[in-house]
Amino acid sequence: MKRLYRFLFWILAVVVLMLLTAHFTLRHALNTPKFKASVLSYIERATGRPADYERIDYTLFPFSLVIRRAAVKEADGDRDFVALKSFSVVVDWRKKEITSLILDEPFVRVVQTADGLWNFSDLLPAPKPGDAAEPADAAGEPPPEAPPAPAKEKPAELASPPLSIRLVRISDALFEYTRFDDSGEATTLTVSDLDFTLTDFAPDLPLQIRGQAAIGEASSVAFTFSAPPPGDYADQIEKWPLDITAKLDLRDANDLAAFLPPDTLPVQGLRSTLAVKGSLAEQFRVELDLETSPPTEDFPAAANVQLQAELRLPLPVAQHLISGVPLPDEWAYDPPPCTPPDGAMSLHDSPAALVLRHLQATVEATIPSLAYGPNQLIDGDFLIYLRGGVLTFPKAVLSAYGGQISARGNAQLLACPLSYRLEELTIRDLSIEQVLAANEIPLPSKISGILEMDAHLSGHAVAEAGLNSLEAHAALRVRDVHSVGAGGSLMDQVWLHLDHPLVLKLLPRVQPKVEAARHAADHVTTSRYEDVTADLTLRDGVATLSNTRLALPDYRLQIEGTMQPFDDRMDLDARLIVSPAETLELTAGKDLSERLPYEDGGLMVPFVIEGSLIEPRVLPNLEILLSQALSGTKLADEIMPRIENLSESDKKRIDQGLKALGKVGKYLK
Repeated sequence: MKRLYRFLFWILAVVVLMLLTAHFTLRHALNTPKFKASVLSYIERATGRPADYERIDYTLFPFSLVIRRAAVKEADGDRDFVALKSFSVVVDWRKKEITSLILDEPFVRVVQTADGLWNFSDLLPAPKPGDAAEPADAAGEPPPEAPPAPAKEKPAELASPPLSIRLVRISDALFEYTRFDDSGEATTLTVSDLDFTLTDFAPDLPLQIRGQAAIGEASSVAFTFSAPPPGDYADQIEKWPLDITAKLDLRDANDLAAFLPPDTLPVQGLRSTLAVKGSLAEQFRVELDLETSPPTEDFPAAANVQLQAELRLPLPVAQHLISGVPLPDEWAYDPPPCTPPDGAMSLHDSPAALVLRHLQATVEATIPSLAYGPNQLIDGDFLIYLRGGVLTFPKAVLSAYGGQISARGNAQLLACPLSYRLEELTIRDLSIEQVLAANEIPLPSKISGILEMDAHLSGHAVAEAGLNSLEAHAALRVRDVHSVGAGGSLMDQVWLHLDHPLVLKLLPRVQPKVEAARHAADHVTTSRYEDVTADLTLRDGVATLSNTRLALPDYRLQIEGTMQPFDDRMDLDARLIVSPAETLELTAGKDLSERLPYEDGGLMVPFVIEGSLIEPRVLPNLEILLSQALSGTKLADEIMPRIENLSESDKKRIDQGLKALGKVGKYLK
């Protein structure tokens, strides 16, 4: 028996000696010039790039591998493509876990050329050619044989415990992304000092991840991620609660210039904090706090926004989307076939339709300030609900241009086409002067006033081709209106348009008004308007104006008619109504109601406004004036010789008016 023990001990000693010999021999062989040359030659053949490393070390118990100062060069051998100071991994085979995986000072360089190629494009596998389509079966050929019956399923084997990871750490990493434009100029995005730590990636341990990095010259990002043991939610991973926080401090937009297309960011810098907590199938809460730097000439936007959102997706839908579990019939969404009109948009059959149908969301947003150049919005408060594919906002309030704007409405996201209804839009105490100044709208006069408006709007989400489907109604009022500028007042423009032989014959005292208006064109004039009101209805691409009134001292201008904003056309009828006192001044105290139209005890001068919206034609309505003037034979005898001396265009207009009255034969023989 003793001999047997001695023999076994001798065998064990020989095995240990052989292992130790192999271990030290292998450690030495891994770093011999011959072995190193073989490894580097293999890497160069596989990647087409030269490579190098300083040393490889390993241990058996526990198993560990360390690679020091390794690098793979660019294809031209000039610069590093990937490199690292050291890489180490420790594996405990008995526990089936990676005890640690550590990268120290790794480096990655990515380059994109002007034609869209990358410096690693040659490492990507070539796309496989598409499989040739199977030829159709010729007529008369026997049908293909039925597939064989499936074999009986073997009893499932017990799954082995999954490999767990106790620690992953990346220290002081550096990432460079360089993009070349057509002129050969390079823009580089640099992410440096990148630290990343992952602990306890295992089914029975709580997961922890954290990281941070510097971006460019002045910016930074940091994040944390934590979650309970995923094994507790293996059957319903959709209920796995997550806790995520992220912070971005972008101090200079140029730090991201290479990563984003030109002019993507309208801000110089921003600071934001994001917090996400919960599970999608239970309750997912998102909080976002964003604040940008003040606006500048090159970066005109600025914002200060706080947003809170609660999201919930029913468990069967979440399992179907995340884990591929078949969707129960009661949760299926199968919209009827629908072809939206030309130019209209629809989401009813999009990949997102199932999510929109079942997602429940509540969003609250507070906007202390929002600016784009001189346009500034403050004290914004919004509440939004998403239920059953209907987006509802019962409250949307903000202050701007010295006034307040509020709205409420909804959008039917799954309707075909997508439809919306702005049930109420209210504007109070809005300064027109601030609106015009902030948007640099060129006007011949400086206009000021306070706008109040009540409106509602409905329609479909459309592109330009479907704009005619919009429907809207707005009632607005502007008070305390003043205008200061050259070119005369509004009434000066009216008098200039009344510079017509027929009008001057009917009202000789208009002539001094016309002369004064011509003189005012070269002077700065201040005008005051007592009240401005208008009702606008938009339907089928036609905007109808009604109850439109502009009141001045001694005058009132009323406009009615239609405009076609998408076709650049208008057809409006205007009436200038003169106060009784000013009427006596213009008529030298005479009552001319038999010759001229009157309204509300004063003269009424009709106009026609027609043509382009940008450059409309404003003309006296000769048809109405003549129909009234020619109702008395005495005036007709006086005025007919003057009609003969008018231009052909005026004669044509008068003729049309007379034909409408059935008096052509009596007055134009």
